This record gives sequence, C-alpha cells and structure tokens, in this order.
Amino acid sequence: MKGSSHLATAVISALVGAIAATGTVALAGTGVGGIFNLGVTNTVDATSKLNGTATNSMLDVSNAGVDANSNGIVGRSASPLAPALAGVNSGGGTGLRGSSTSGAGLYGQSTSGLGVRAITAGSQPALKATNTATGPGAAFEAGGSAAPFTVNSSTLVANLNADMLGGLHESDFLKPSSVAAGDVTGPYTDLQLGPNSVGSAEIATDAVNATEIADNSIDAGEIVDFGLTNQDVGVLFAQVNADGTIANSSGGVTGIHIGAGTYEVDFGRTMTSCAFVMTQGEAGVGGAGGGITGVTDRSGNAEAVFATMRTNANVLADRAFQLVAVC
Repeated sequence: MKGSSHLATAVISALVGAIAATGTVALAGTGVGGIFNLGVTNTVDATSKLNGTATNSMLDVSNAGVDANSNGIVGRSASPLAPALAGVNSGGGTGLRGSSTSGAGLYGQSTSGLGVRAITAGSQPALKATNTATGPGAAFEAGGSAAPFTVNSSTLVANLNADMLGGLHESDFLKPSSVAAGDVTGPYTDLQLGPNSVGSAEIATDAVNATEIADNSIDAGEIVDFGLTNQDVGVLFAQVNADGTIANSSGGVTGIHIGAGTYEVDFGRTMTSCAFVMTQGEAGVGGAGGGITGVTDRSGNAEAVFATMRTNANVLADRAFQLVAVC
C-alpha cells in the first residue's frame, strides 16, 4: 500500500509538471463548444456566430504586415456555389466593404468561379468602387482575347468616356466641327461642293433635269461664257440651201426639198412646243434678195417644220433661208 501511494503521487506530479510545462502553448480548439485559440488551426463542423449590439465593429482585425499575403481576413470555400466570404446587410447599408489607403480595398480570388460577386435588390449599385486619390475607381483585366467586362443591357451609360469604339480610336471618327477638304468644303454639318469640283466627267449624260435644279439657283455667274450649246438653252437653228440641203445647223438637222419653194426641216426632236423665226438669206455671203417666208409644224412629223419661200409677187420659189426655233 505504501509503495502504491508513492507511485500515485509520482504520476500526479508528472502530470502537473507536464501541464505546467505546456501552459504557455495554445492548444487548437476542436468541436462544438471548443475554445477558439489564436495562432493555430481550430476545427468545427458548425456555424460560429458573434452576436451583440455595438456602435463600432463587432470584429476588428488589423495586420501590420507588409508582405503580399499580409491579409486582414481570408475566407476560403470549396463550394462551386457559395462565396468564400459573404457580407449581408438587412438594414439597407453596404453588405461588404473593403478600404485601403494605397492597396486593394477588396480582393477576391477563385480558380474557376467568381472572384467577387455583389448582389442587391435595392435601387443602389450592387458594387461601388471609390478612389479618393488620383487612381482609377476600378480596373478590369482579362487574359488572352477575353473582354475585360461584359454587360447585358443596351441602355445608355451617361458620362462614359471611352477611347475606342468598335476597335477604332476617337481620331478615326469625324467630329461635326471637323472641316472637310478636297472636293468638299465647310464643316461636316454643312458640306459644300468646292469650286470646280464637279465637271462633265462627274455628271452622266441626262443625269440632271429640271426637277434636280431649284428655281433661280443658276445665274450668269455659274455659267462659263459660251459654255452652253444651243440644245442646252433650247435654241435650235438651221441654214438651208435653196435645194433643201443643210448648210449649217445646231446639230442633227436634216432637210428635204418637197417642191418649188416648199421644204421640210427635221430637227431630230419634238418641235410641237417650239416657236419659229424664218428669214430669207444664204448661209455664207449671198445676195439676200429677200422674199416672203412661212413656217409651221410639219403634218405627220412632230420633229420637223414645214417652210415655204415665195417671191415678192407671192410665187413659190426655191431660195435659201435661215430658220431659228426656240423651245
């Protein structure tokens, strides 16, 4: 009995000594109700809550380290659905807030899911980034050819100042205040054709008619002297020999000697709306003996006129004459 008592005393002394020796070592908390010990890994398969009413932070973590991994709080999760760190606010304020004087205010990382996700059911932004110094409020970076960010709405974003649009820089677009050069002049809000920018090569034949030209839009200053032909101004003429052949004309005119003192002069265009002036006279130097002339529309041929030449005694006679038609 006495020996057993000494043995028990020795065992108790050893245990006390061991506890005393390890009293300065923090043991990890394990299981529900276990003590949370700092500096070690604590394990529990249940939710731990910190409840209270305070005017300041319920949990304040400060890390004075300056290394790349000197984080204040790190949340980790293996779930493909749940976030590693979640902030929930039922009072309408911010759900999760990160603040930094120079580094990243809030940092989230995932190997395949969302790095940071912000959701709100209110009218305030789900995510707001503010930089009170000179740096940007937010930066988006993507690897490869992926877009740095995407949107699901075509609603106009007010005050968005972008350098590129559709892969083009601002300098690739013309501003309304830009001034044109070359064949056009003036700002692009009021372009004008430059002087001598349009010639006959730029206008197809019969491409411009009366409906394309405004009334009183062309005056003598826009027309080069002798730049218009008789057809351009609607004045046609023919110098007809006594035998009915054409000595000279405004172009495309043919003549027929019908009989003594009677002629058909064909101008190659409709003459039913034209007025005629006719006088006796040769094409070149001639006698210009005079005579009685007559001219009217040609029956059966809308492109020709019927002309007669008579002596002063009113007898049909073959004589040269000159004819002008104004259409």
